[in-house]
Amino acid sequence: MYIESKGDGGISKLYADRLLDLEKKSRATLVELQAKDNPIIPSDLKMDDLGSEEFPREVVECIRDSELSQTERHELITYLLGCWYLDRIGGSWTYVPMPVDMPSVYLGFGIGIANESGTVLANIAESARDIVEGADMDFKEALFNANVESSKKSSDSRR
Repeated sequence: MYIESKGDGGISKLYADRLLDLEKKSRATLVELQAKDNPIIPSDLKMDDLGSEEFPREVVECIRDSELSQTERHELITYLLGCWYLDRIGGSWTYVPMPVDMPSVYLGFGIGIANESGTVLANIAESARDIVEGADMDFKEALFNANVESSKKSSDSRR
């Protein structure tokens, strides 16, 4: 089944449903972690609106350096950065192409965010993987902040 919805370019219902589930699960998971006795997410972080927050570097580093499994850390950083990015620029969760070894025969996708006009895509899952694997946080923070500004400008120019 093929559906057309805001900004997705027309994706199957299965994938659209997965994105809706991700949208609900991401923030709910982060809020759950805030409520634990030894929270990995600080209780003062406004999970319902991260748009007013600066890049959540300390929280990302706390998750990255935690005792959680690599898969859990990857997922949580994806959720946190995805929610932060989404709240900063508007837009929606989407599937974003990513580099593959043989692009002529394979196409890979990661979870990401598309700005409101759909002109700028950020592969949040790939960035989260890089962070879990030890990427330079100064670079990642600068890249995310630059992407936010670029996305906002692109959305503003399309209005």
